[in-house]
Amino acid sequence: MTAASATTAPLKNPKHERFCQLRAEGKSQDTAYAEVGYRPNSSHAARLEARPEVKARISALMAPAAEQAGATAERTLTELTRIGYGDPRRLFHEDGRLKAIHDLDDETAAMVSSFEITAGQVTKVKLWPKVPALAELVRIQKLIGAGALPNDADGPVPVHDPETHRILLQIAESIGPGAVENLERRTPKPNGGVH
Repeated sequence: MTAASATTAPLKNPKHERFCQLRAEGKSQDTAYAEVGYRPNSSHAARLEARPEVKARISALMAPAAEQAGATAERTLTELTRIGYGDPRRLFHEDGRLKAIHDLDDETAAMVSSFEITAGQVTKVKLWPKVPALAELVRIQKLIGAGALPNDADGPVPVHDPETHRILLQIAESIGPGAVENLERRTPKPNGGVH
C-alpha cells in the first residue's frame, strides 16, 4: 500500500488502523500502541508510527478536525507570532486603564491566556508565556531555513509528531522549494537517519 492510498482508505491491518485512530484522537504513541493490544514497548510504537502508510493515515484522520477548527499552517504561525511578539501595552488605554475584553484587537487577544473578572470588570490578565512561543518560532525557522538563523550549527532537529511535521511542511511549501529541501534535510527520521 502506498502512502497516498493510505490517506483515503483504512489500513488493512486492524491494529494499525486502530492505532492511527487513537493517535488522531490525541492518545500518545505508547498508549495507543498498548490499547490496540500490543505489549507496551516505546521503540516498537515509534517504529510503527514511522511507517509511511501509518503517518499518512494519522494525518488523513486528523485533517478534517484541524481544517474544521481552522488549524492551518498560516494560522499556527500567526498565533505563535502574536504570542511571541505581542505588546502588552496594547491591553491598556492611553490613560492606563485596562481595556474591556471586547475592545481588544485579534493580535492583542491572542496573547491572553485568561482574565480575572470582579464585579463585571477585568481586574487581572494572564498572558501566554512568550519564551516557549519564541522558542517554537526559532525551531520552525531552523527547520525550514527561514530568517538569519544558522541552518547547520545545531544538527538535525527531531520532529516526532506527524501532525507537527505536516504543518511544518505546509509552512515550508508556502516559503518555497529551498525551505522544503531544508526541512527534509534537517528533520531526522524516527529511526535516527535523515530524509
